[in-house]
Amino acid sequence: MHPTKLALIVAAIAFTWSSAPVAQAQGSSPARSQASQSQAQTHGANLKRAERKFIENAAMHNKAEVEAGKMAESKAVNADAKKFGQQMAQDHGKAYDELAQLAQSKSITLPNEPDRGHKREAARLEKLSGADFDRRYMDSMVKDHQKDVKEFRKMARTAKDPDVRAWAEKTLPVLEGHLQMARQVAAETSGSRQHQASR
Repeated sequence: MHPTKLALIVAAIAFTWSSAPVAQAQGSSPARSQASQSQAQTHGANLKRAERKFIENAAMHNKAEVEAGKMAESKAVNADAKKFGQQMAQDHGKAYDELAQLAQSKSITLPNEPDRGHKREAARLEKLSGADFDRRYMDSMVKDHQKDVKEFRKMARTAKDPDVRAWAEKTLPVLEGHLQMARQVAAETSGSRQHQASR
């Protein structure tokens, strides 16, 4: 892939992250802080099960993307796959930090490690090297981001909680950018254009 094209996608994603932050800090007065805490507990209790599960799953997926990205930084032999891994570690680390703020405002304790499926995939990646690693990593990134984009689109449309919906709406373009990048690099590492299919 032409480096300039990849750089443009990365720049677009960075611009998206510069938009207004989620879960703005409340005022510092004790009374306001206590009221905010009470309100957060109420919001957490009222959060729909699907929205709570979405937050928890997003946390595990972000952890997985960060760990896999760091692995790709050190193991990938394709320059674009290595850059992609670095971008994933950075972007999904930022997404997790934002999600942690949102979860705290809803009195939700986030999982602090990937789910079992991602752990199994990480174990498989650990055993690979060279071009085999690159192909497997990029294929998994395409599949993961296809699933993530689908889930975030759904939550951006259907979430009843305004904060959850706002975070899904803000993060969705970043994930769509990741999916575009993943397809391009996957096509490069596999030697075909099969991953360029429409979403």
